[in-house]
Amino acid sequence: PLSYVFRIPLLFSVVGNEVRLLDQHSRGGIGARLLARGVRRLLRCARQIDVLGPDLLDVIRRVPGVDLSRCHFRRSFVETDRFLPAPEKQPWVVFAHRFFDEKNPLLFVEAIPAIRARHPEARYFILGHGDMEEDIRRRVRELDLSGVVTLELNDRLETILSRSMIFLCLQKNEN
Repeated sequence: PLSYVFRIPLLFSVVGNEVRLLDQHSRGGIGARLLARGVRRLLRCARQIDVLGPDLLDVIRRVPGVDLSRCHFRRSFVETDRFLPAPEKQPWVVFAHRFFDEKNPLLFVEAIPAIRARHPEARYFILGHGDMEEDIRRRVRELDLSGVVTLELNDRLETILSRSMIFLCLQKNEN
């Protein structure tokens, strides 16, 4: 493994479906089986395994050869006490990610006119920063969306997310 080649400790953070679906992947096609095999190997080789959900620890317990003493349960990286839903929701659609191609921000911008046609009361928030920011701003102007789109870097996301009805995640290779 790379940890041996580069003499660095391997830390594996267990956050989602790559572990939850281990059993299912083991019975799938060649790609799924290779993924399951790789994840199992990482779990066995890691010096520390950060587990971000109690259900994930149950899955890890079923993987032969994993030293459970290396598993450390961590609270979610989302501060759930800050991100409580507001009692009253607004017709807001939120995209809050880094602005790069993998996150697909322009797909959201391109979809807004169609959504507006059916829901003229909706407001749209594009929150973040990154290499595509100028492209996003330009496309918002071209589609004449400046009056309904807020495009900014906001360090108090909970004030918007808690009141929004929809949070979008449009990544190309996950979800």
